[in-house]
Amino acid sequence: TRWWGQFTTLAWPDTLAMNLLSYVPGKGRQKRVRRLVVRWANLAHILTLRRLSTEIARRFPTFNHLVDAGLLTEKELIKLDKIIETTDSLYPIHWVPLSWAQVEIRKAKEKGYISSDAIFKELQQSLTDLEGKNRLLLGYGWMNI
Repeated sequence: TRWWGQFTTLAWPDTLAMNLLSYVPGKGRQKRVRRLVVRWANLAHILTLRRLSTEIARRFPTFNHLVDAGLLTEKELIKLDKIIETTDSLYPIHWVPLSWAQVEIRKAKEKGYISSDAIFKELQQSLTDLEGKNRLLLGYGWMNI
């Protein structure tokens, strides 16, 4: 059914979070990388759900509410605003935090926090999978039946 299709399309960042914990162990900078990537994964999902759920749109009616909730920083808000301005608000921006996360994972690989290309690829694929699920959810929202 359509409902079940939507439910199974929900993005769950749990696998990404568990993989980060396993593959980027450590304290200090490694812990910061893990927290940052998971926060951005959650932010991407919230940005998607804001377009589909009135309840979530009420909880986070503006980007400032995302800042207040700790999902977005002021500097990130400025970056998002620039992207929205560039696209005249015509396109979804759910993918932007995931692109930030991909860059952060690449930097972690360059600094030696990620031990192999295979692990790097798996973490990047986790982010790509989350983006794909968010995009599918947006598709359900655009195609009302």
